[in-house]
Amino acid sequence: MLIGRGSYGVYRYPDSSNSRRDHIWNGGGGINYRIVDWLLLSLDYNHTARNSNTPGLHYVENTYLARITLSYRYSTIEREGVLRREGEREDREGRETERRRGEERNAE
Repeated sequence: MLIGRGSYGVYRYPDSSNSRRDHIWNGGGGINYRIVDWLLLSLDYNHTARNSNTPGLHYVENTYLARITLSYRYSTIEREGVLRREGEREDREGRETERRRGEERNAE
């Protein structure tokens, strides 16, 4: 999956001595790649630039992020189904055992 984003904002500080105003540009993107159901690799990049009318408050920032996500899914519904199937199997085996015992008693 490819991801892109961007934003622009103007921040005003009316109570500052020179009526400070900052223009902030932000852009970035990334890619997510699911290798298997439980393993996700992600690469992300973000660029932020602040332009201010106050000297010394300008900056540019570049951020890179690599992430590995391992996931584990646990579901009680799945477990309940397994238990139900095991119980049904035990019931069938019990009925089969009773049937054989009955046949043995009838044969005697």
